[in-house]
Amino acid sequence: MKFNGAKLRDARKAAGLTQQAVAKTLGLHQTTVARWEQGKFEPSLTHGLRLAELYNVEADDFTEKGQ
Repeated sequence: MKFNGAKLRDARKAAGLTQQAVAKTLGLHQTTVARWEQGKFEPSLTHGLRLAELYNVEADDFTEKGQ
């Protein structure tokens, strides 16, 4: 399955969080979160699972299903 940064961004916004808040929670720099959302990089499995928990969604919600 292919990661989709736009879905990650949409989930963050739906959760009412800023990139800065997410980065602080995960102990990362805000540019890391921005690059994930831009599709430049993919979060590790660990970070993907933590993001899903933080946004209260399933981890596969960040992927292009069936690809």
